[in-house]
Amino acid sequence: MTPGVADFDTLFEDDDDDRGYIQVKDVSWVANGGTLPASGNGARYAVLLDDDVDVAAREVLAYWDLSSARVVSEGQTFLLENCEIRLNEN
Repeated sequence: MTPGVADFDTLFEDDDDDRGYIQVKDVSWVANGGTLPASGNGARYAVLLDDDVDVAAREVLAYWDLSSARVVSEGQTFLLENCEIRLNEN
């Protein structure tokens, strides 16, 4: 999968509780040329954005707390798997 591109591998509708679930396909990045992230104390959140061509105009669609700041060493892989979005009906 191209880094920065998301797709969905699970779509589930729960009519009894009036909600749906979407599971984003697994996404991975390899630290090549240094650590990920390249600076700072590490990544604490994973953020799903829309694909607006103007980066400054992109909107946050969902985010996940990684529970602690994560740093990936050179040559290692950072994998996000089974990230789920719960949709509630109003």
